[in-house]
Amino acid sequence: MKKLLLFFTLLSTLYGEAKIYVGANAAYQYEIFTTTKKKAFNTTENINLKIGYGDINAYAVEFSIDYAKNDSNILSPNDGDKYGFNVELLKAFDFDLFFNPFVKVGIGAGSMDVERTLQTSVTYGSFNFGGGVFIPMSEHVDFEIGYLYKSITYEKFNLLDELQEISSDQQNSYIGVNFRF
Repeated sequence: MKKLLLFFTLLSTLYGEAKIYVGANAAYQYEIFTTTKKKAFNTTENINLKIGYGDINAYAVEFSIDYAKNDSNILSPNDGDKYGFNVELLKAFDFDLFFNPFVKVGIGAGSMDVERTLQTSVTYGSFNFGGGVFIPMSEHVDFEIGYLYKSITYEKFNLLDELQEISSDQQNSYIGVNFRF
């Protein structure tokens, strides 16, 4: 019983500084598509809404949703909006400076609207890696400047005579704000 009590006491001190936070990012997105026949690129703006739990000076887990307005014709004659969901683990460092650098790694999934004869959307999965800095403005508010790389693999789809494989390398430069509770 004493060991169990000690375990829960230590566990509560571990999470004593952790807080729930919500935030929003605005990003400039550059994406290079690779298909079995060609390479193409697209640039667009991206909005990201997130909720996380962790310490600005240590570790956090972050859940986010993405929205990008695509104006390309890479996967269909008129590619549409792109929606995504991501889960990322974040490690921040406290060097007693006015900012806290961080790195994050995670996975994501989503879909992009397309106009094809037999399809209206294409799903994808991604591996995410990035970094940046938190700039604390107060105990409850911080600004975030960062870079996020996503390696994306889209679902295969049939052209008339072959199966088309599509992947992309997406680079996001972003700024945002977080509110911690």
